[in-house]
Amino acid sequence: MRDVAEQAGVSQVTVTNVLRGREARTSSATRERVLRAVHELGYTPVAQPASQQRHVETKVIGVTFDQIDALQDHLGLMVLQGLRDGASRHGYDLLLMLRPAPDWAPDREEVLFLDRRSDGFIFVAPLRRHKVLRALVKHRIPVVSCSSADVPLGVAAVHADNADELRQAVRHLKECGHSRILHIAGPTWNSDERMRGESFAPAMKAEGLAKYSDWILRGPEAEPWMEPSVIFAEVQRKKATAVICCNDGVAIELWKYAEQNGCKVPRDLSIVGINDSAHASVIGLTSVSMGLANMGAEAVETWIALQQGANYKTQSKKTPVQLISRNSVAPPRKSPP
Repeated sequence: MRDVAEQAGVSQVTVTNVLRGREARTSSATRERVLRAVHELGYTPVAQPASQQRHVETKVIGVTFDQIDALQDHLGLMVLQGLRDGASRHGYDLLLMLRPAPDWAPDREEVLFLDRRSDGFIFVAPLRRHKVLRALVKHRIPVVSCSSADVPLGVAAVHADNADELRQAVRHLKECGHSRILHIAGPTWNSDERMRGESFAPAMKAEGLAKYSDWILRGPEAEPWMEPSVIFAEVQRKKATAVICCNDGVAIELWKYAEQNGCKVPRDLSIVGINDSAHASVIGLTSVSMGLANMGAEAVETWIALQQGANYKTQSKKTPVQLISRNSVAPPRKSPP
C-alpha cells in the first residue's frame, strides 16, 4: 500500500478510501491515479505469509458454488447440507461468497478471497478458478475443491468415485441380462464427466463385455446436454438394450423422447442415470447416488486437516457412491446376439 501511495502521490489513507469505495472522500482524478498505480504494481490487499502470526482466526470457512446452485438445485442443497454438518461438528461457520470482483480489479477476482474474512475456502465444482486457487495456495490459505479433480497443485480434491459409478451401473445391467450397453458421456472439460467416460471401457471389460466396450457417444464439448433425438438415433442404430447416461437430466430427457416415439422404458429400453436427483426418485429412474451430503462433509474434514498442517496430497480422496435400483431397468425383451 505504501508503494501504491508513493506512485500515486497520495497518502495510504487515500489508497484505503479508494479501494473501499469511499468515493465521497476522493476526487475522480485522485481515484484514477490510485487505480492506475494499483494495476501497474499488481497490488493485492492481503497479509503476506510472513505476517500470518497477526491473522486472527475467524472460525469461518468461505464456500463458493460454481456449476451447481447452492439453494435451488437438489445437488447443491445436498452438498450444502454436508458442508453445514461438517462445519458445525468442528465449530465453524460457513460464509457463502457472493460478491463480484471490485471495480478496481475486475480481472483479478482473487482479491475477494484474500482479505482474511475467513480462515480458508471450499470451492464446490470450481470452474475456471485456477488463478484464484493458485493465489490461495501461494498465500498458504487452506483450500479444498469439492466435486472436481481439475485443480492446480496445492489444492486438495474431494470428489465422487466416478469409476465406481460406471462399474456399478454396468454390473447392474449385466446382472439384468444386458450386454448391448451404450454410454452417453458428458463434455471432457468437466472432470466428473471425463472420468466417467474413461471408466466405461474398463467396466465393460471387467464384466466380460469387451465387445461393446467402445460404445460411447460423446456430445459436442461446447454443449453440456446432448439432444435426446441424437441419443435415441444411436440407440436404434446399435440396437442397444440399455443406456448409461452421464447424468439424470440426460437420462430423463431420453426417457421422455423414447416413449414419445413408441419405445417403452424399461420394456424396450433400460436407462440408468447418475446423480440420484430428486426427480429421479419421483419418476422411478435407476441412478447412481454420488453421496453428495457425505462428499460435502468430507470436504470439511479435508479442509480441517489442511488447516492443521496436513499435506494436500495425502488429503485428496474419492467418496463412495451407490446405485439406487428403481423402475427404469428390466431384462431385455430379446436375447442379445
